[in-house]
Amino acid sequence: MTETTETDETDQEWAEEMLLDAVDNIADVQNHYDELTDEQEDMLADAKSGIAAVYTNLDGEVVFDL
Repeated sequence: MTETTETDETDQEWAEEMLLDAVDNIADVQNHYDELTDEQEDMLADAKSGIAAVYTNLDGEVVFDL
């Protein structure tokens, strides 16, 4: 097993913060634009799925559910 360093933890915290910011940005788009096209909705759903996959892989467990 690899040893976790303080730098690794700092990098992980930064990555988690960026992912949570991205989730907030997606929610802002969905809340402020009532009439998104199907293509735009699909793009937002794909983005949320990608974020969830990356966020899950950081610790190997699901931390939040989109």
